[in-house]
Amino acid sequence: MLARHAEDLFWTGRYLERAEDTARMLDVTYHGLLEGGSADTESAWRMLLEALHLAHPFYAAHPEVSARAVAEFLVADVAQGSSIIAAIARARENARNVREHLSTELWDAINSCFLELRARDLQAELAVQPHELYREIRTRCQTIAGAGAETMSRSDPWRFLLLGRLIERAEMTCRMLRARAPRRDPRSGFHDFLLVLNSVSALEAYTRAAKDPSVVAQRPEASLGYARLLSQEKRWSEARGALERVIRSDDKTAVAAAAVGIGETYQGEGDYLAAAEYFMTAAYVAPDSPAGRRGLLGAGASFTALKQVDAAATVCRKLLGQTGVPPEQAEAARKCLKDIGQ
Repeated sequence: MLARHAEDLFWTGRYLERAEDTARMLDVTYHGLLEGGSADTESAWRMLLEALHLAHPFYAAHPEVSARAVAEFLVADVAQGSSIIAAIARARENARNVREHLSTELWDAINSCFLELRARDLQAELAVQPHELYREIRTRCQTIAGAGAETMSRSDPWRFLLLGRLIERAEMTCRMLRARAPRRDPRSGFHDFLLVLNSVSALEAYTRAAKDPSVVAQRPEASLGYARLLSQEKRWSEARGALERVIRSDDKTAVAAAAVGIGETYQGEGDYLAAAEYFMTAAYVAPDSPAGRRGLLGAGASFTALKQVDAAATVCRKLLGQTGVPPEQAEAARKCLKDIGQ
């Protein structure tokens, strides 16, 4: 295969994936605002532009950030090279250059998608029902991917096409994580994680994995992560249900982490006696692990709340007696001792 043909196939895959991912991110942001996940509408659209690395081009052309302006910029602006219409046009042009390497069905799907979008009044549709347009674009891109998967032989043209799609998907996912993770806080963390999962079409898969006993048995971190999300939303009972599956496993590190998680749920409910029991379980199962040390700190806080000063002092000193304790944990233990007058 000629190098220029490989490059055209690679970028055909990237542009098609870019169009689908952009439509999905727009749809997720739009519905996230409708559901009340963010009180700051402008901030939500700014975050989307930052995730797509298009903030500076947008600000250069638009004085204010609004849902309508961002949608038109990302969907219908032909002068903006990363817009959906421009991405599909470039995908079609690259595909036309390597027409002999594509199946008839795949070419027809790409060509018809471009021609139909070009014939529509995208700005008018964005003003009335933007979510319908986003859904249709995603469906057309998925149809193109399905046509390629079903009709192309697994040779070099297919591999370069797939390589472009997967690299673009990985880059988009990393951008979403980078844009949202630094801003995460206990009040919006759960909603931010849901938006990230929705943006990469992974929410249903993640939820099924967290609830499937066979998957959880193989990957306890799925339940630990799911429980953290539930705890951030103060859904204490549901979080315990997810963690109780892990606490019966043979992995001591996972058991300790689950015990700490359960202790934190009881602590959140104000049941400090039950919390102390699970915190001490974590410290007993894996005393020198990060979870075990968190267990000792949690137990110290719970005993303090129960006014069991001697027990609180004992666990704090036990933590300080370990080697290699992180400075922030050592400082927390000393603060606990100071608070109880020890």
